[in-house]
Amino acid sequence: MVFAEVVRRIDRAARYGERLHLDLPHIHAILASPIYTLLNDLKAKEFQASWPREEVHRERQETKHVRNSAIAGSGIEKNETTGPSAGSTGVSSVARVSASAVAHKMILQKKLKLP
Repeated sequence: MVFAEVVRRIDRAARYGERLHLDLPHIHAILASPIYTLLNDLKAKEFQASWPREEVHRERQETKHVRNSAIAGSGIEKNETTGPSAGSTGVSSVARVSASAVAHKMILQKKLKLP
């Protein structure tokens, strides 16, 4: 009953204002469960909420209206297309944060030798 123990420890830490101490089996259980993914999603939302509103709006507009009109090679005419320029990933900051969370989970799993 690993999660019962985790919840008991969280409750105690919250009730008495103590630090939360988890043993390795508790950490393994959390990393292998959907709880870890949920925590990373919440972390990404916190990051996004901390960004200035204009920056988020400007980034969305730039990604939406980028045009690629460069000549791609000899004998090829200009190709006007909407979307990210050639070579750019067009990945939003939220997607980068989510990808970072997944990478972080993979690193932790590798260190802890989880499946």
